[in-house]
Amino acid sequence: IHFQPKFCVKICDPPACVCKDNYYRKDGQCVPQMGCGIPGKPGQTSPVSKPGGTGNGNGKNRGTEALVCGPDEVVNPCGNLCEPTCENAFGKLKPCPRICKPPACVCKPNYYRKDGKCVPQQSCEKPVTAGTDNMTSYGDEPIGEHMHLNF
Repeated sequence: IHFQPKFCVKICDPPACVCKDNYYRKDGQCVPQMGCGIPGKPGQTSPVSKPGGTGNGNGKNRGTEALVCGPDEVVNPCGNLCEPTCENAFGKLKPCPRICKPPACVCKPNYYRKDGKCVPQQSCEKPVTAGTDNMTSYGDEPIGEHMHLNF
């Protein structure tokens, strides 16, 4: 039986106002992308609110500015808690809580964070997996994935 654990944390941050789809925060107002004043360039992400804004009670948000990501990055509206890294580029499970944090830049699909940059999978070191080729058995000890100690 193969058991796949699920990590699910129910945490609800305080209520906040957000812009509807395809609108972005500028000077406390929700505007369409063309109203942001930042030209869209290939490889650049759309501007979104930067963490740190505070609500003023009338549905507007103060203290926001455009979040511009680097090469091979995109904006994730829920932050970077679950960003792919070279550590989990080859199937290693990464606990990923279902918590939405402020927007942050993350690696685009099929890229992984390594030394602060987003790189393709082939730039990540593949982990060495233990196999039976490099294991030794001492007589009555079986070679296997699981060891059981009986006391």
